[in-house]
Amino acid sequence: MPTGLPSWRTTVPHPAPLLLPGLLLLAGCVWLAWRYPLRAGLQDPRGSWATLAGGSWGNLTSHALVYALMSLAVWLAVRRSHAHPVHRISVWIIGVWCAASLILLAVYPGGESHDVFDYLFRGRMIDVRGISPLLITPNAYPRDPFYAYIAWYAYVDTYGPLWEYASAGVARITRAAYSLAGISFTPRASCPRVEAACGALIWQLSGYRVLAIVATGLSAALIARLVRRTHPQLVATALVFWLWNPLMLISMAVGAHNDALILPLQLGILLAFGRDRRVAGWLLLAAAAHIKLTALLLLPVLAIWALRRVGWRAFAEGLLALAIAAPVSWLLYAPLGGWLTLERMLAERLLFSANSLAWVVYQALRTLDGWEIEPARELVHRGATALFALLALVLLWRLWHRARGAAPAVLVASARDLTLLYLLVGSFWFQPWYLTGALVLTAAVPDARQHGPLLIVGCAGALLSNIVGDYLFQLPGKPFDLITIRTLAIFGMVMPLLLLLTARVLAHHKTTTARAPWRRVRM
Repeated sequence: MPTGLPSWRTTVPHPAPLLLPGLLLLAGCVWLAWRYPLRAGLQDPRGSWATLAGGSWGNLTSHALVYALMSLAVWLAVRRSHAHPVHRISVWIIGVWCAASLILLAVYPGGESHDVFDYLFRGRMIDVRGISPLLITPNAYPRDPFYAYIAWYAYVDTYGPLWEYASAGVARITRAAYSLAGISFTPRASCPRVEAACGALIWQLSGYRVLAIVATGLSAALIARLVRRTHPQLVATALVFWLWNPLMLISMAVGAHNDALILPLQLGILLAFGRDRRVAGWLLLAAAAHIKLTALLLLPVLAIWALRRVGWRAFAEGLLALAIAAPVSWLLYAPLGGWLTLERMLAERLLFSANSLAWVVYQALRTLDGWEIEPARELVHRGATALFALLALVLLWRLWHRARGAAPAVLVASARDLTLLYLLVGSFWFQPWYLTGALVLTAAVPDARQHGPLLIVGCAGALLSNIVGDYLFQLPGKPFDLITIRTLAIFGMVMPLLLLLTARVLAHHKTTTARAPWRRVRM
């Protein structure tokens, strides 16, 4: 049996120890559904969990405790699932995940994110009106039944054509479903004013959530396949780590984020490169980039891996994949406005920064030094990009020296480290659910004892930062200003990631010096 990556401890003879963590996780989901019911939340189109439950220290504390208990449940389950034969507990692991996902369908999404409302509005733009959301902004249709719920009404969509077509498909299917259920309303009717429109909105929300849940299950299947090749005794642990994580559950079953479609493609890319099917891997990367351009973050890792494995032949493989992907890309973009739509989308996206260290620096420049908006934004964006590029070179240089003859786990670990580095340093627009990209890669390669627990803490910090930023705005008397609230939320999310990356560096240094003590002298 392969060795060298032992990370999850405590062997147990039967699956009973997973009973309590699973029930604790489900209890947390039930509490969320009770505290933030979907239909009640829809009565306030731009409301949040804090506006629904009431902004108070007591409500914030109780919610934080629920998140803490759910995270504790995952930590216990991870410890107790090590070396468990997956066939003995897979029914329980998958059953708890399915039950949790179904319960969370009853939760109002506004407190997690309003993104799903923008998804369904733009899906309806294609389905009902045949209009491209890459060309036309939603404020062209202010009388749409669900217009009051969206956030990005004056900007074109930021996603690629594969997502737009998938979104239009969900909109079409759910529209047919609520029509069959007897729900009908006039085009001028709107939710929450008209009950039938709210019923239709629930159907459409559920459609996007089901899509995200199904994609999450596909990711779990690919995680199991990757881990089984190298550490079959850790398959159960990997599944628990992924399927039971509260951040993943809430991001997908409540928020329905389209990152869910990227994650199985990421795993498929790494699986293809690990099996020396690089052309297929490049094509999967192209597909992922046609959902979200951030998928291209994997490109330098894959390029170095391919070069070190097969040398200059990697260029021929890349050109072949490009020759296939380019015309397909043109065909995908053409009905939605063509490649020229990318220019406006990128320009609009660069106008914003949020939930990142870059945002903290930007606010410091604006408020403390009196910088104008444009110079401050340009400095922060360029500075974050340059710092990320510099630190990424260190990671990529390390991969260059390790890739030849290395196991595929090294490729996955490098992709994970680069993803975390980008989120922490290079991204000036950072949302809690982006951590699912690092979470899925950590589950696929449980290669160090500190990664699992610290990333669980990191995900808990991301969840807490979301509700802190929500509730503190609603406290009586408004004791905190906007910048203070957002800064607290950012550091609550970032500090666990800093600990994770620091632990990664220290663990690598310890391993290196233990294997080659002479390096201490030479350095």
